Amino acid sequence: NMDRWDDIEAASHFRIAVSKQARRLIMVNNQAAYAKWMTSETGKIISQLRTFAFGAWTNKFLYEVKMRDAQAFTNVATTTVAAGLVYVGRTYLESVGHTDRKKFLADRLSMAKIAEASFSRAAWSSMIPTAVDTLVSDVGQRSPVFSFARTTGLEGGALFGNPTFDWASKAVHAAGSFQAPLFGDYDFSKQDVRNLRDGAWVPNVIGLRNVIDQLSRRLPDKSQGQ
Repeated sequence: NMDRWDDIEAASHFRIAVSKQARRLIMVNNQAAYAKWMTSETGKIISQLRTFAFGAWTNKFLYEVKMRDAQAFTNVATTTVAAGLVYVGRTYLESVGHTDRKKFLADRLSMAKIAEASFSRAAWSSMIPTAVDTLVSDVGQRSPVFSFARTTGLEGGALFGNPTFDWASKAVHAAGSFQAPLFGDYDFSKQDVRNLRDGAWVPNVIGLRNVIDQLSRRLPDKSQGQ
């Protein structure tokens, strides 16, 4: 009922404030908020799965740092806890039909992994997890810290990992997997199944993925000559 307000100027300020808050809280694919190179066709390919993180840098991280008040702390804490709960629930679903479910859950649901996933999946963390993974991978000190919770193993590394690079890599490997019936010393493996699945654009969704993993549970993890 803003059209009924007596103070038109107050109504205008209120409308602008609500609009700004809505745009900050609800992330949309706004090209005006990205660097110019990201709007080119090549930039769109490279920045897949990264555009929302770039937008969150300003809308979430820098905003909360600037506010530094109780509401900002509540926002950070709430989104972090929610991200952790989503991660735990997703991990349980992914474990259904897993060949070694107890070991998988023990690793993925350790306190350290839950804490890392909660931080990396929260919107306010933005590009920080990607930057950390890129740094530790480049210096060669250890494997990526947060990639297990964010990238689901996409090819291309912590910085450039996205569906396009991942599909191209898996498609190449999938072509090589067809050699199994032709060579007696080649073991068809779980890795071959994953390459064929991804190369053929089979949806990588919970449920279907679990069925495929269950059907291939007796295969070796990787192919090798006998």
